[in-house]
Amino acid sequence: MRLRGIYRFIVFALITAFSLFWMIFLGFLLGENEGRSIRLRRKLAARLVHMLKIEVELKGVVPGDGIIGVTNHRSYIDSVCIFMHLDACPVVKSEVQNWPLVGLGLKHTATVFVERENKISRSQTRERIAEFVKRGVSTIVFVEGTTYVGPEAGEFRPGTFKTAAKNQLPIVPIAIEFEHRDAAWVGDDTFVPHFIRYFGKHRKTKVKVAFGEEMISEDWESLRDQSHHWVNEQLLQMRKEFDTRI
Repeated sequence: MRLRGIYRFIVFALITAFSLFWMIFLGFLLGENEGRSIRLRRKLAARLVHMLKIEVELKGVVPGDGIIGVTNHRSYIDSVCIFMHLDACPVVKSEVQNWPLVGLGLKHTATVFVERENKISRSQTRERIAEFVKRGVSTIVFVEGTTYVGPEAGEFRPGTFKTAAKNQLPIVPIAIEFEHRDAAWVGDDTFVPHFIRYFGKHRKTKVKVAFGEEMISEDWESLRDQSHHWVNEQLLQMRKEFDTRI
């Protein structure tokens, strides 16, 4: 099983490295282009999902451009499962920039990095989210601020909802759940060992992703509470469906 995990990590690294090289090359040849970078990331996500044998079941309607997607967070796999379906800019914690390959790739694909413990950084991030969305570029925010095993979502941080309410920007709640509970990447576990262990153990990964309806309100607490309630309902239903199937 470990050999399968190592093999998959090598292929993952090669695909990511090639895609990253291509992104940088096009940027150098044609100039930096936000839309192109986002589209290339979507293609990369689709390739990785196929290579890792991830089966994604969609629920609801994939939103259009210019929304703030607020989602729960289980693992680093969340991103590829969501971004293979829509063009959007992720908001991620600043330390991800130091991850091998992944961090470098994000730097070149219209990503907003935030230092969660830095008040100024959080404020600048909220401004950038509003700027993106007003230009019609969707953003995805993992509003728990960290990963959770579940079964429900952790507390949703208020900043994103305050930004949406202040600027009258549409919020779309998103829920994601995995069949295998050990897909959750939590605690002090590091990326590469978890990747090799998880993808060595499981030949296939089944994931459910649900998109809710757009919400606009001047009341940020209402946006947060409605989003949190909807995501939790979806997660509990997904968990029930997965556990019944096993």
